Amino acid sequence: MVAGKFMAVKKAGGCPLFRVLIGKEINGLLQEINTLKRLKHKRIVRYQGCIRQDSEEDPALLIFLEYMPSGSIKGVLQKFGPYGIRLVKKYTRQILEGLDFLHTEKIVHRDVKGANILIDAHGDAKLADFGASQNLEALHTLHGTCITSGINSIHGSVFWMAPEVMKYRAGRRSDIWSLGCTVIEMITAEAPWPNLRERHLPVTEMLRHIVDSDEIPPLPDKIHPDCRSFLERTLNRDHTRRPYADKLLGHRFVVEVTTPAATPGGSAVAASPVSVASTIEAVASP
Repeated sequence: MVAGKFMAVKKAGGCPLFRVLIGKEINGLLQEINTLKRLKHKRIVRYQGCIRQDSEEDPALLIFLEYMPSGSIKGVLQKFGPYGIRLVKKYTRQILEGLDFLHTEKIVHRDVKGANILIDAHGDAKLADFGASQNLEALHTLHGTCITSGINSIHGSVFWMAPEVMKYRAGRRSDIWSLGCTVIEMITAEAPWPNLRERHLPVTEMLRHIVDSDEIPPLPDKIHPDCRSFLERTLNRDHTRRPYADKLLGHRFVVEVTTPAATPGGSAVAASPVSVASTIEAVASP
């Protein structure tokens, strides 16, 4: 708590090899987070800074973030079940607004999913864990006792990962695929690709299927045509044909969004439409 405000603290490291093996990565991450501190937008969780914890017993990097009292979308879904469609629309638009800002700043999130979208005290969504993800990954791929967290991280994100990421590299359109997967997550309260999870495949087999098959994650049953159209655009396997975030903000699924207050179970109260029909672009057409 600084100046009367609470902050969240994320700890990276915590193994004996931390200081010896990754001094360069730590310094790079320190510099990057100090740069990210300048970013201010209503749809992103603010970085407050970071410090090194240079103790012999527990060397680590402490990253200070804006405190989000309501936790993550994933946590709410696990506790209360799927969101109603109005809340899905609201959060989808807010995630797009955050991605549009980050992409304008030439930052690719690289790990969009419910666990990395936090809810503030007003029930609005903000993107977390962006920007420094490449250097953070370096902290999780050490040899020896530090490697377990890296494996778990890869396993946890594979169902949201865009097919091209393993072949090329993550780009702005990779975030768009992950957004589509997150919409499925909000509608079903489950990770995408249930057909792969039911088969209990090894991580390598699941990755091979996601990268090399012609399939997209199964779409939820009985969804509104506008939602189906949005998902089909975001989950296009040809990444060159996926719209960018600014274009998707004109899609009819999110262009006239109600503003419900988030409540357990995804219900909403006192919603009023935000009419932005004049911003509809060609992307809104099927």
